[in-house]
Amino acid sequence: MTGSEPTRVLVLDDHEIVRSGLSDLLQADGEFDVVATTGTVTEALPLLRGLRPDIAVIDVQLPDGSGIDLVRQLKEDLSEIATVVLTSFDDDALLIDALEAGAEAFMVKEIRSFDLTKTLRRIAAGQPIYSDDERVKVIAQARIRLSARDGTADLSPQELRIFELIGDGLTNRQIGEKLFIAEKTVKNYITSLFSKLGVNRRAEAAAMAARRAERSRRTPD
Repeated sequence: MTGSEPTRVLVLDDHEIVRSGLSDLLQADGEFDVVATTGTVTEALPLLRGLRPDIAVIDVQLPDGSGIDLVRQLKEDLSEIATVVLTSFDDDALLIDALEAGAEAFMVKEIRSFDLTKTLRRIAAGQPIYSDDERVKVIAQARIRLSARDGTADLSPQELRIFELIGDGLTNRQIGEKLFIAEKTVKNYITSLFSKLGVNRRAEAAAMAARRAERSRRTPD
């Protein structure tokens, strides 16, 4: 991605108007050559393998798969292709997933065209958007914001442990045995943590805990 040749870009988005808009913007800039646009993972994979663009701009939600899963696959199979996740959702969970998958940048579609092309130029020049330390910090900060929003930041250490065990599928009796507390005490903790999390059913708390655990498992050591 150096020299006088334009930076070759593939755009993957399921909305045709977004694909056209991005393509027109980048082509008009003069420093980019949009070599392909497509709306599905199925169509994108052979194009990526055959064309080997410098940068792939990838939407998160696609009709036949996840853009973030595609980023992860590209980092394993075609690591020379830089990836930029572009989404409509300013969502910390998506930010975490994208950066942990290896995306060079995560941007919301409301971004100004100047900032978008500036970011792509930096990537094309081999200048990382995040250093390794910055990437870790950005992910950590996003986790803090996410925890604050999902209520887990307000849980006491014991409530958090019980919340995690609910996510593991343990019953109240099993939780009590594991933590050496009475089953009635477990129920009292659960009543409190349900209130803090804003949930009414155990299944809701279990699903929330499972999502949180999955994000934690993806955290780099």
